Amino acid sequence: MKKIYSIVLGAALMLIGSQAYAQLAVGAGYLSSTFKGEATVMGVTATGTDNLDGFYAGATYGLDLSSITDGLGLEPGVFAQFGFGKDDNDAKQTMIALQVPVNFKYTYELDGDLNIFGLLGPAFQFGLSNKVKTEAGGVTHTANLYDSDYDGQLGRFNVLVGIGAGIEFGGKFQIRVGYDFGLLNLYKGDINDAKYTNPGQFKFGVAYVL
Repeated sequence: MKKIYSIVLGAALMLIGSQAYAQLAVGAGYLSSTFKGEATVMGVTATGTDNLDGFYAGATYGLDLSSITDGLGLEPGVFAQFGFGKDDNDAKQTMIALQVPVNFKYTYELDGDLNIFGLLGPAFQFGLSNKVKTEAGGVTHTANLYDSDYDGQLGRFNVLVGIGAGIEFGGKFQIRVGYDFGLLNLYKGDINDAKYTNPGQFKFGVAYVL
């Protein structure tokens, strides 16, 4: 019990000590998500791809972990994501999601006030809305892809692994680029062995450290 208490206390003290170096940053940028569907019906396999372009906005809270190794930090964050797409049949899709990344961040200081950094860690995504709007014969129909009544229902929750890099000027302005890999099958419909995954999510944006 003493050993467990010491470990917990040590971790808490390290986290408290890191508060003096905490950095709150707000950011926004371009977001492009790719979704891949695959299903086999009567021995025939069909595949398709959806692409959504949009933007993200949110904040990160950087904690200094240089007591472990120089340049190391932990950067949890919260971002709202908005994606928009249109298929060959003019069906319009709009997706809104909330994503919580928890990245390890390694910063390398260059000359002057210029730093470069790399990011690596998991991200947890929760879909808030995912709607497809179609028009036929002058009638507009809207389907909610998260609705249990929708034949090809999709799950709201996804786990991703993200990598990224960036450059920081003067300790305030950042340019960031990243790519997330979705790990879960989001398809919740009735077709056996069908898959709908998010194999790639590209991000490019800017941030400002408060």
